Amino acid sequence: MEKLPWHLPFFLFFLFCGDILGGDGPSQQLDDPQAMFSALGVGPARFQPFADGRPITAQENESLLRVLYRLRWFPTVDLDRWAQKPAAIGDSTTHPDRRGLVYRLRGRVMQVELQRPSAEDAQRFEMTRYYRCRLQLDGPDPAMAEIYTEDVPPSWRDGATPDAAGGALAALVKAGAPQNGRPTWILVAPRLAWYPDTPLGRLGMDFGLLESMQNEKPFDPRSAIDREAFYQMLAAVDRAKPGQLLRDASGQLPHVRENWRWTNRQGQEQYSVVPLFTDPDSQVGRLMEFSGTARRVERIAVDDPDIRARFGIDHYYQVSLLTDDSQGNPLTFCVREIPKGMPYGARPHYGEWVQAAGFFFKTWIYTTAAASESKTARQPSPLLIGRELAWRPTVVPKRGHSLNAVLVVVALTLMVLLWWMAWRGRRREQQWLARQIAEKAPIQEKRS
Repeated sequence: MEKLPWHLPFFLFFLFCGDILGGDGPSQQLDDPQAMFSALGVGPARFQPFADGRPITAQENESLLRVLYRLRWFPTVDLDRWAQKPAAIGDSTTHPDRRGLVYRLRGRVMQVELQRPSAEDAQRFEMTRYYRCRLQLDGPDPAMAEIYTEDVPPSWRDGATPDAAGGALAALVKAGAPQNGRPTWILVAPRLAWYPDTPLGRLGMDFGLLESMQNEKPFDPRSAIDREAFYQMLAAVDRAKPGQLLRDASGQLPHVRENWRWTNRQGQEQYSVVPLFTDPDSQVGRLMEFSGTARRVERIAVDDPDIRARFGIDHYYQVSLLTDDSQGNPLTFCVREIPKGMPYGARPHYGEWVQAAGFFFKTWIYTTAAASESKTARQPSPLLIGRELAWRPTVVPKRGHSLNAVLVVVALTLMVLLWWMAWRGRRREQQWLARQIAEKAPIQEKRS
């Protein structure tokens, strides 16, 4: 194992304390990645062995792996904060003053090659494999970036020629040999991202993170895989325009496979929830739309300073949604916004009709109370992530007005009934008196 600088444990301790307490700790004092490299024992002298104008040589490989190894300690939030545009590298072939600076690269991934370190280097740097990737940078006069990284999308890990959109937050090591009159830059990165030509990829979601998802497992936002993928997708849907996901999902429904849609009793075609339960691996990253009754809408606060700084996310809403074909099994929708005025919470009789479009993240497992109070059950629920909800408010008459109206009607009815009964009684009394008078009249005439 590579020997760590003697001061690194103290440095990391104060870095952690500075981030947690929000004070002016070392993380605020490090203004650039070169200072971070120096703090980790990779100062300017460590970059000197790299000779510009040629590929990485066998003599340079040990230094390259050391830089790649130290990059593990860089917080993602700092890489994102320090990242510059590729044009900032410049046109010169020698950049000793820029080695170690971080750049935000986007382009097309042309090649991924699996590399194996020597047995000695594998032990020193705790590294069994790494990858050499060729990225043709975006731009009218594209340069080539040769990126060394320990992490690529799982489907590329045996080597690939994907010719797909990708990118990285990468630190410059040196200038390579020019190709076709264009510069080549050699850099190291924590991972290589993949942005496929899909609705989700075009919103800037790294699909390689989703390839590492495991369905029918609990969702743990504290784990590195679940956490990064979840918040990256929340940030991606936030880049969509209002209503865009609903329009796109509706437009693509006629082209969806027949067994992935169904027709309801009103003759309307709908996305089916069935494949989300029966074949979730084939659904990851798909855009779809569902409507039904929201039985629970909760506001989830995000306290993680890293997520707040990188994505600007301080909360989202978690919705438990029952659809016509879910047979009582809820879908879980996480959205960035809910309509203004829409009530939310977890009240016993909560129920609001909503419509939402989102991307399938995974089928996660949560624990519910079973029929027996002493046991619990594992309930699967498809988890989707969208931008917003469409809401149809439930029309509920105001209780005070309706009760008053009922009381008035009852009172009037009773009054009419009592009047009618009194009138009938008086009329019968008059009729009886008339009969009595009529019967007594002939008797009086005979006596007279």
